[in-house]
Amino acid sequence: MTKERHRLCIGCYNLYNVNELIKIKVNNNKIFINPDFYLSGRSAYLCYNMECMFKAKKNRKLEKSLKNKIKISENAWQTLIRVLETREKNLSLTLERIEGN
Repeated sequence: MTKERHRLCIGCYNLYNVNELIKIKVNNNKIFINPDFYLSGRSAYLCYNMECMFKAKKNRKLEKSLKNKIKISENAWQTLIRVLETREKNLSLTLERIEGN
């Protein structure tokens, strides 16, 4: 018997099964969306709800939850919208690192 893994959506703070969420991971200035491979480090999760994505964008919840000095570009947010609509897997984008602070 396998134990179900649950994670919090950073937009609505509801618990979901891991398979029902979009996994977002940052590694070496790249953002990985729903990676099909293992990456070490911190992850953030969003449910497949457009309102949660807009809340996360408005309040910079993605950047805060990843605890990384990065700026999520508009291109990355557009890709997240596409993932919400199509449920694509294994995407990667380059991020802009914020200097200072």
